[in-house]
Amino acid sequence: MKYFRAVVVAAAVTACAHSAATRQASSPAQAGATHDMSAMGHDMSAMGSHNGAELAFLFPDGNTKGWTSLENGMQHNTAPEVPLAKLPAETRVQLLRQLALTMEVTKKYPTVKDAEAAGYHRAGPFIPGLGTHYVGGKMSRGGALSDDDILHPSTIIYDGTKSDSPIAGFMYIANASGPQGAIGSAEPEGFAGPNDHWHYHTGICLVRGEKGATEALGFDGSITKESCGAKHGNWVATTQYLLHVWTVPGYTDALGVFAHMNPALTCGDGTYFTDTHEITNMCRVP
Repeated sequence: MKYFRAVVVAAAVTACAHSAATRQASSPAQAGATHDMSAMGHDMSAMGSHNGAELAFLFPDGNTKGWTSLENGMQHNTAPEVPLAKLPAETRVQLLRQLALTMEVTKKYPTVKDAEAAGYHRAGPFIPGLGTHYVGGKMSRGGALSDDDILHPSTIIYDGTKSDSPIAGFMYIANASGPQGAIGSAEPEGFAGPNDHWHYHTGICLVRGEKGATEALGFDGSITKESCGAKHGNWVATTQYLLHVWTVPGYTDALGVFAHMNPALTCGDGTYFTDTHEITNMCRVP
């Protein structure tokens, strides 16, 4: 069964229940966040999913360590990014300002313990390339992300499930579904510029896991609605639009700041193999 994206799917649907009804205005201090992103080491020219150039770039020795088994590219826009230097000046300044705001979130929730204390909780297991998703923030309205949206991400991604596991990235969720959904079909404007390629999932079967966590039994054609009902699961036809953002120092993504998956998130042995279905960790048992 395809299980490698359960953490994203579960996080997307669970976050709906935690969406705030109102939005608070950003403070002057937040609006004046530093624009200097050079220290974060971003490569703003990501490549497409699993093409030859990507694999050669990530694994020059030819050993992909299980990376190619993680993603099948469904519902993921793999259009090449526009290099930062080629964006219009106004767009570039706005994008860098928005990405700099995510550093405020990094400072506020540096570990799982900090996120849980603020009401976030785990949705799905740790999966290499995706990390562990903790939900509890806001969903955006589906248009351009406000500063308040950015400062209160729907989901925070961590490198592990322990209380001291470090923050690795973010997932933003827009209150608009993918093309097959009833809410709308337009991809959110999101961050400034054309590089934030949002994605969605279809045919989700959700069940309740340990300690209130939400787990996905199937998605994107791997399970039917009837099979989900037989398992007493909650069927979701189409998720909202989702977007990963990798700006955390030490976890900046070599494939791009808005790439779907992050090669910096590996199993303990440095690989990406997933052959176990544990509730908190999908890595292969050595």
